[in-house]
Amino acid sequence: MKKFIVDILKFGSIGTVIYILGVIICGEFFPGMLYNNLQYDFGANDYIHYKLEELKEEKEYDIVFVGSSHCYRTFDTRLFQERGFSSINLGSKSQSHIQTNVWLKDFIDQMNPKLLIYEVYPIMFSVDGIESTVDMVNNEYPLNSLAKTIWQQKHLKVINSIIFRRYREIFFGNYRDYVKENFGSRYIDGGFVEKVEDVESEYNVDSMYVDILDVQLKAFKQNVSLLKDKGVPYVLVEAPVTTQSFDHMIGADIVRDTISKYGDYINFNTISNLDDHKHFFDHDHLNQEGVEVFIPSFIDYLEDRGVLPKEY
Repeated sequence: MKKFIVDILKFGSIGTVIYILGVIICGEFFPGMLYNNLQYDFGANDYIHYKLEELKEEKEYDIVFVGSSHCYRTFDTRLFQERGFSSINLGSKSQSHIQTNVWLKDFIDQMNPKLLIYEVYPIMFSVDGIESTVDMVNNEYPLNSLAKTIWQQKHLKVINSIIFRRYREIFFGNYRDYVKENFGSRYIDGGFVEKVEDVESEYNVDSMYVDILDVQLKAFKQNVSLLKDKGVPYVLVEAPVTTQSFDHMIGADIVRDTISKYGDYINFNTISNLDDHKHFFDHDHLNQEGVEVFIPSFIDYLEDRGVLPKEY
């Protein structure tokens, strides 16, 4: 596929036009033809669009959460509100440190948090970040903020998503229709995503080999430096997954040792008392019952550590 595009673009502007029209036609009428490189509804279940809408209010928050799906499916902002903390959850699907960097650069000054919870799932050090960039593009994250990441990645999925998004925005006003409940999940104001349809907690987990990509480690270091420069207190948190999932991450201890060098790091897989078959809807995401068991103890733990932003 890549060679085909390179050959087409050799024809200059005509080749470019042909390619763009091909992406649009396939996206509108034959989506299956480009499915691996153009997924129209990709990222529809973490609701970045609604988080961006909330950020337009330009509010300040006591606590801000960033990270992957373990972030937006774990940290229920309603439970923090009950304890007296305003918060917003900016977690997104497969959010790697590259995308976390974009969120922080764009919004950290505006949000002015008293505490930032940085969810650090070890596998996010091993991914290329393409999935998360496509997710942000598909949720109409400002392209000027993504420009550096897009240029560095130069990936078909990203380029095709941009082409189709701009076409939809120009001719239809927006990329797609957005809904607050989709794929068995519901968006909660504040950025948390609640699982409303549970599934049987029976699964087999394959071994997952964890490594540290230089590009992710560099972005992680930049994020930590940014928070320090801004004077924002932060805690690095590994959210709980099932015992089976935790045990099948090969090489994760090396990643955890690296993480621990850059701040206050807490791995809740070693201290939480959750039931694999009762508190998770798949092998690495809490169901709502699990969230409601975990979060109160999480808040108490932060209080005991003396890192909460204010008395309640």
